[in-house]
This record gives sequence, C-alpha cells and structure tokens, in this order.
Amino acid sequence: MSEIRNYPSVNDFKQLADENSEVRFVSKNNEMFGTGKVGAFFSGQNARMAAMSDFIAAVNREYGDEIGNLAANLLAAPKMQGRALTGSMVKDILAACSSEQSRIAEYNLKAAGQQAPEAVNQLLEEITAHRDLNESEKDTVQSFLEHNLGKAVSSLKDPVTADRLCKALREVTQQDLPELLAFIGKEEFPQSSDLASVKDMLSDLPPLIGYELGKQICSAQHVCLVANYAKTHVNDILNAAGPGGEITREAVWKGLSGTNELPPDMSLDKMGAYDFNKALVNTVISSKLFASPEFSGLTQEGKEKGVAAVDSALDRGLKFDVAVSCLKGQHTITLADFSKPLHVDVAHFTKSMQDAETGLVRDLSRRGGWAEGNANNRQFDSTINFEKKDGSTESISLTHPQKYILSDDDLENYKGLKKSSVSLQCCAQALQLCNGNELQAARLVGALGQQSIVWARFVSPILNVLTPKQVIGEHSPASIYAKRLENGDISVSMHTLDPNRTSYSISYLVKPDGSTPVTAIEIRPVSLRPQASPAPSE
Repeated sequence: MSEIRNYPSVNDFKQLADENSEVRFVSKNNEMFGTGKVGAFFSGQNARMAAMSDFIAAVNREYGDEIGNLAANLLAAPKMQGRALTGSMVKDILAACSSEQSRIAEYNLKAAGQQAPEAVNQLLEEITAHRDLNESEKDTVQSFLEHNLGKAVSSLKDPVTADRLCKALREVTQQDLPELLAFIGKEEFPQSSDLASVKDMLSDLPPLIGYELGKQICSAQHVCLVANYAKTHVNDILNAAGPGGEITREAVWKGLSGTNELPPDMSLDKMGAYDFNKALVNTVISSKLFASPEFSGLTQEGKEKGVAAVDSALDRGLKFDVAVSCLKGQHTITLADFSKPLHVDVAHFTKSMQDAETGLVRDLSRRGGWAEGNANNRQFDSTINFEKKDGSTESISLTHPQKYILSDDDLENYKGLKKSSVSLQCCAQALQLCNGNELQAARLVGALGQQSIVWARFVSPILNVLTPKQVIGEHSPASIYAKRLENGDISVSMHTLDPNRTSYSISYLVKPDGSTPVTAIEIRPVSLRPQASPAPSE
C-alpha cells in the first residue's frame, strides 16, 4: 500500500497510475493511499469516494473549473456505482483534461482580443478609483496593463471572459503595479525595490519604457553607468524587443551588444539580477568603452577601475557623453559638463559651529601633510586665507601651523585629526568674515574641509584611467581663499598645488541663508595644463 500526502496533487495521482494501471485509490483519516482491488474493497465505500473527490479537487486546482467539471462528469458513473478510482481511469481522464486544456488555450488566444478592452478598462477603473492620475499617467498604466495581457491570457485555466481576464490581469500585475505607480511618482517605492536608484536617471524616457528598462538594470553594482549607457542605446533595445514587445533581459543584452547572439555560457533567465548586470558591464559595456586603440595596453584591473571611475563621475552629475570623452584624459571638465547645478554638500554636519569644526579637522592635517600616509603633501604649502574688511589677508598654513599652535599637546591634537588651535582659528576667522552669522559661518567652516573637493575624488579619476599616478584626491594639497562680498555672500575659491597631478579648482558661494552653490569648477589633466612639469613615470 503506497501512501500519498495530504491534499494530493494531480501529479501524485499520475505517478502512482504510471507505476501501476491497476492501482486503486482510497482515502482514510486525511491520508491518501494506493492499494489493490481487495484493499480498496475492505477500505469501504466512503474511503473510495473520498479518494475520487480528492482527485476531482486536484484537477480543479490544476486545470480550473471547466476542466474540473469535465473530470467530475467522467467519474459520475463510477462514483454512482461506488467503484474505486483506478490508475487506468486517472490516465484516461488526464488525457481528456490535457486535450481540453489545449482546446481552451487555443480558444483563449483567439477570443482574448475581443475581451481585452473591457478587461483592461475594468482594472484601470479599479486602479484609478482612489488615485489622482492625470491623462498621461492613466495612459501609462493602461499601456502597462496591455503589455501584460499575454501573461494574463496564458495564466487562464477556463475559457476567457472579460471578468476572468480582468481577474487574471490583476493577479499577474499585482506585484509590479506598485513599482510602476512609484516610478511615475504616485506612490512610495516598496522597501524591497531597487527601482528608485534609476528613476531620476531614466526620467527623460517615456515612463513605461523607463520603467521596463529600469526593472532590468536597477540591481547593477555600477547602476549609474548601466542606466546611462542603456538610455543612450534605448532604440537598439526597443528594436531587439520587437514592435510592442516587453523590454526583457534578452532585449537589453542584444540591444547593447549589437548582436542577436546570446552568450553560450550564460543563462540570462536563471541569473540573479546583480549577476546579470555584472555580466552586462564586464562583457558588453566595458568592451565598448575601451574599444579604441588608446586602451590596447590597459589591463583588466585598469578597465575595472575605469568602469568604476565612469560610474562615480556619473553619480556626481557628469554628463554621459562627457564622461566617455574623458576616458582618454584629453578633456578639461568644467561646470557646463554637469547635468545639474552643483553645491557643496555640508548641511548635514554643520548644524552648529561645533559640528562644523569637527568636520573640518578631519581634513586639515591630512592636507597639510601631518596625518599618517599624507607626508608627501608637506612639500606644498597648503593654506586657508581669509580676506579681512581692511583688505589684508589672514593666512593659516596647514603645512606650517606653528603660528597658531599653543603647545606640544595642541600640535599632537592637530596631527591626530582632533580639534586644535588651527581649527579654532579657522572658526574664529569664519565667524568674523560672516559678521557673526553662525549658520553662514558653520557652512563656511564645513566647506573648507574635504566637502569642497569631493569632485576631485569622485570625478577626476575618469581623466586618469591611462595615467593613474596623476590622480588627485580629497586630501590633496590645496590653497583656499575666502572673502566677503558686498551683498553678504562669502566667495570661496580653491585650487590644488601639485603640478604633476591633475589640477582641480572650484569657486562657490556661502550665502547668509546657508546655501552653497558652486559657481565654477575646473578639473584639468596634466597633459592639458600650461607648462606642466614632467609627469611621474607609470
């Protein structure tokens, strides 16, 4: 006697029937068994009828009500006679069910077109009933539903009607609909969604295209690079998807690679989202970025760093076409090369002068060459200069800070990235320059640190893919000049000092309300600097 689990499936019945066409099915105490003719007889009529009912219920779950009714009708006579369900009966009925399933599927494909408009309208009305969607947003949701009609029709088990198709469409879209609504700005993104990371980058595409593309690429490690690269090739991706087709992984791969061939050693459908995008970067995008002869000697590690540099620069707002042109190291980056206005981001840690000073000391001794690992900076005199009301300048040297150091302990604090007389003097000069406006002074002090040179860290490496020893960072030696303008703004300019590395200069304002807009920026590779000193050998 072979035991079958509770709530048996069609496959449970089929497996025992395939093993023995003469098997009889009985059910006792919520347990299903396969037994012989004698065992079925002594199990009693109730056990035999229970097994038959369980089989009909399993067919109903697997194939739907229509085919479930077919199975019930075919078993009506044996059931009336009190006979046991046999393996041969199971085989015959499942063959009839399979035939009917094919007939229904064929019918649904032909008839769905007639029922689709009503089904879509029903669900669209349901979705928009409690949401304030404009006509454009309604069109996007409607297109989304229409794109999913094929999945809904395929999921139908019974002959299509408008109501059944509407229900199926609701089920196949219920997981993705919240993300679509969030993508068009009508709801918050679910916590589990990565789509928020690409929303702004794809916002200039038609919403449904941006959404479908974003779904495929939002789990990338270098998501800014993948999103911008895919956006510039969106027509190729749409061509690969076909007229009215959904943007799938296959379409993304074919559109970006420029070939209809899929990688033979990769199963795109079975790959995790992160692994798919990693393969996309390493196999397709990287080869396109570094295809020109200038990069023929670039190692794999160099290419990986180059990819990371492009992604980082894009994340900081550099335009994609500019980022690509920068890879050869023959472009000077200016404010016009960024896709959005820049500002020195210090508001989050400059709520008070004390907080601002804490942020500033992280960079002072590093830039001056005293902190561990920054000794080379001592060959340059990094300074912070405050222009006073009388036109004179108070210059605070970070490389030679002795003018403000009060004791050996004070010097150790300065070297150890702690508050010292140097940071205290910077705060005092900032307060004086800002006429006692503590908010403005705190923002100025915060900006004097590494926050005003972050573009050196996150953008400039894109110019040094071929010249890595010329790269600069946020602690590079630099001089800063701050002065008060007649309208109360503080004008600040900074420039780096090492002639053998990429140069960086920035100008920004610190306004009385604490805002810090950037007014100019220039990041220039050594090869384009006038009278550049010989670069270090690679």
